[in-house]
Amino acid sequence: MLTCWEKFCNVIASIPNFGGLSYEENLRQFTAMWCEETKQMKLDSVGGKVKKLDPSILARLCGKTTIAKIKKEDNWAKFPAQSMAKLEAAVTALEQDLDIDYNKFTPMIPHRDYVRDWAPPDPTCTSLRMHFTSRAKPKED
Repeated sequence: MLTCWEKFCNVIASIPNFGGLSYEENLRQFTAMWCEETKQMKLDSVGGKVKKLDPSILARLCGKTTIAKIKKEDNWAKFPAQSMAKLEAAVTALEQDLDIDYNKFTPMIPHRDYVRDWAPPDPTCTSLRMHFTSRAKPKED
């Protein structure tokens, strides 16, 4: 889960700051579209018993369909390809992780807590911060 969270953070950090809009506005547009793409997913298609994601579910979950829609509906297609390359690469990395390691957990030392923090590349561009916490299972449990 930690690895997947880190790849998700890479997607968020890779959202470009272009088009006369701020990073925060581009982030809002992207995440709103991503939520629309994923909110109708059912537990039986993404839940704990799923070992391999259906390709159409995978495309929605990793953000590929979001990029395609946002290019079409929010006019991101008019921006230079190089400005989208980092975002597309981050989405592809998330897709590969979800496709290969879906429902597999990052090997960790079981008796240690894991806490990670994420801040945007430019902390002045948005107030968004994300945190990952994985509680330990002590040996005595």
